[in-house]
Amino acid sequence: MTVSAKLRNESRGAHYREDHPSQEDIHWKVNMETWLYEEGLEVKPIPVLCENLPA
Repeated sequence: MTVSAKLRNESRGAHYREDHPSQEDIHWKVNMETWLYEEGLEVKPIPVLCENLPA
């Protein structure tokens, strides 16, 4: 989770960053999918499909 939070250049919810205090939905409305392999960690941003969210 720390790696995912550090990759975001914004603040979101409990992940507040003094160096990036604003929330940027245009670039960061994503889920961070994290996979652990023998070679290391892979983190992929997966876009949130807003049209599927309830109003």
